[in-house]
Amino acid sequence: MTDNGERRTDHALRRRIDKLLGRVHDARAEIVERGLDAVRAEADRHGTGQGQPKLPPDADATGRV
Repeated sequence: MTDNGERRTDHALRRRIDKLLGRVHDARAEIVERGLDAVRAEADRHGTGQGQPKLPPDADATGRV
């Protein structure tokens, strides 16, 4: 993208770009939040949610490695 200074002088274009960047930022935050919710839901389904100790990935059902 070339910097011809148009964004600095065209205030309507600047507002549109700023709005688009804001939407991208909001969408990214929503994607991250949904991903975290999915991870938490998966952990709760497997019984590794809050209040329970986390087991190492190579532990068996008894917690032994």
